[in-house]
Amino acid sequence: METAELKFIESLQKDIEEITGDISDLMWDRKMYTEFVEMVNGNPKINKPNAFYDFVKTGYVSHIVLGICRQIDKDEKALSLMNLLNRIFNNVEKITKEWFASQYNKSPVLTEETGRAHFKEHFGELDFIDPAIVHADIGKLIFYSKEIKKYRDKRIAHVDKGVVTFDKDFSFVTLDKAIEIIEELGKKYYLLLHQAGYGGLLPVDHTDYQEVFYEPWLIKAH
Repeated sequence: METAELKFIESLQKDIEEITGDISDLMWDRKMYTEFVEMVNGNPKINKPNAFYDFVKTGYVSHIVLGICRQIDKDEKALSLMNLLNRIFNNVEKITKEWFASQYNKSPVLTEETGRAHFKEHFGELDFIDPAIVHADIGKLIFYSKEIKKYRDKRIAHVDKGVVTFDKDFSFVTLDKAIEIIEELGKKYYLLLHQAGYGGLLPVDHTDYQEVFYEPWLIKAH
């Protein structure tokens, strides 16, 4: 493989490392919010209408919407999943089956033949990644994020009159599906570039973040 092609792949490898890190953060934030809602719903003493809950929901939605939109950013300077996929689509012949399979030699147990089989399974039967597969993945990313982008443009970046409201025009289902697609593609292209798989991009919690909820936050004055 030519030096220029290797440098191109190395740049993609660096980008996918950062992108999957950002996706992990996105998924962790969703986990914390989901568990926060479960805590409230499971405690009848606090499960009642409250302006603080509305504040948390609004903040979470805005944060997640922006996080998703970072991954579909097409600005030439943006480090995003969308830009990574477009770079691959425009340079598919630089990522060959033989290069992919040769990386399996670094493993003490896997073989190049295993690598070729994995490449065929995930990236097509050509001698390089099938552009139709990449094109379909780009389309999937656009499709499942289009309403979220519209919400950001019309309700977060600025407010247009009478358009796009959360819960009316789309919901947490839309957010969750977009996150699932972003995780799916992050794992897929991490495999392409690093020949390593993730069961999932949700990070493991080595601390007990819920510890802060075990004690009352306020002490009533008597």
